[in-house]
Amino acid sequence: MINIANDSIALLVMLCTLCSAVYARRQFRGHRSFFPAMLGAAVGMDASTLLAWIAQALGRLRLFAALFSVGSVFYFAVLALFICGIQEYLVQRGVMLRWPICTTVPVCALSALAWICSGKNGMFYTFGPTGSIAPGPYHLLGQLGGFWVLGVLLIVVLRYRAVLGRRVAVVFAAFPILPLLSPVLQQLLPGTHLMPLLLSAALLRVYAYILREQSQALHARRIRLAQDRVDISFRQIRPHFLYNTLSSIYYLCDADPQAAQAAIDDLTAYLRCNLESMEQEVEIPLRRELEHVQHYLRLEQMRFGDDLRVEYDIAAVDFSVPALTIQPLVENAVKHGLMPREGGGTVVIRSRQQKDGYTVTVADDGVGFDPAALPQDGHVHIGIRNVRERLRDVCRGELTIRSAPGKGATAVILIPKNSRKSSRCV
Repeated sequence: MINIANDSIALLVMLCTLCSAVYARRQFRGHRSFFPAMLGAAVGMDASTLLAWIAQALGRLRLFAALFSVGSVFYFAVLALFICGIQEYLVQRGVMLRWPICTTVPVCALSALAWICSGKNGMFYTFGPTGSIAPGPYHLLGQLGGFWVLGVLLIVVLRYRAVLGRRVAVVFAAFPILPLLSPVLQQLLPGTHLMPLLLSAALLRVYAYILREQSQALHARRIRLAQDRVDISFRQIRPHFLYNTLSSIYYLCDADPQAAQAAIDDLTAYLRCNLESMEQEVEIPLRRELEHVQHYLRLEQMRFGDDLRVEYDIAAVDFSVPALTIQPLVENAVKHGLMPREGGGTVVIRSRQQKDGYTVTVADDGVGFDPAALPQDGHVHIGIRNVRERLRDVCRGELTIRSAPGKGATAVILIPKNSRKSSRCV
C-alpha cells in the first residue's frame, strides 16, 4: 500500500505541474518549452507504476509485469526529454550542439526496449509468485542507460556552465541526486519503490526554477518593450520633423489655405496616433494602421513632392495588427531608402491573405542596405526591434527584412491566423 500512496502523490503532483506548464507555455508565447512533453512522460510513468501496484494488490501479476515495463519506458523517455530540454536551453542562448540528443535518444530507446524484454526473460529483474521484485542476473547492466544520461548531463553542464550560469548549472547538475537515492532507500526500506516519487520531485524542482527564470525574463522584456514604445513614439515626434512640417504648412497658408488645412488635419491625426500607441497593448484593424500611414505619407509628400511616390496594393483588410508596426517601416523606407537617392523613389504597401496567415509588405526602390549591418542609427535599431517585439508579444507575428545595397528594401510582416486577435478587430 505504501507504493500506491507514493505513486498517487507523485501522479497528482505531476498532473498539477503539467497543467501549470501547459498554461505557462501559452503565456510565454514565442518561447519553446520542453516541459510539457517531459512532464507528460512523467505523468505516464507515475500512472503506469500506480496501476502496476494496484494490479499487484489485486493479484493480477501478468498485468503488473506489463505495467511495470511500460513505466520503465516512460522513465527513459523522461530522461531523454530532459537532455533534449538542456540542449534546447543552450540553443536559445546561442550554443548550437547536437551530440547530446544524437547520443542520448538511441541509448534511452535501446534501454527501454531491453527493460521491456526483461519482463519476459528476467535479465534485469524477476517477479516472485506474490509479485515481489528481485534483481536479475544482469541488473547492473540495466542501469547503464540511466548512468549514460547522467554522464551526458554532467559533461554538458560542466562544459557550458559559463553559458548556463552558476545557478542553472547547479540546478541541472543536482537533477539526478534524488533519483540516485532511490536504490539506497530501497535497501533500507525493502519492498518500497521510490523512483517515481523522487524523479517527480527532481522534475518539480527544475521546473519551478526555469518557470521563475522565464517569468523574470518576460517581465524584463515587457518593461523594455514599454520603454522602447515610449522612446520610439517620442522619437517619431522629432523636433526637426515638426519644424519642417510646420514650416511647410506656414508657407501653404498663403499659397493654398485648403492644402494647409488638410496638412494640419494630417499632422493632428499623426500626433494623436503616436501618442495613443504608447498605451496600445492590443491589435487594431489594419484600416486604422493604414490611416496612420497615410497621414504620415501625405505630410512627407507635402515636403518632398514628386520625389516621394506611393503605391497601395491592399488585397486583404479583414485582420488586425499591433498598433504602430507598419508606419515605422514606411518611415524607414522613406528616410533611409528613398530620400538619400537622387530623384527619390516609390514606396509600395501591400497586404495579402495566405493559407496560414496575412502578410503586409513595405517595399521601396531606394538605396538599400546590408541587413547584416543595419545603419548605425539608434532610431532604426529601436524602431525595427520594437516592431519585432510588438508582433511577437501581441500576436505571435514575425518581421522579415530583405535588402541589398542599390536594390531597395522589402519588409514583410506575417500575422498568423491563429493569433490571439487576428480574426477580429478591436
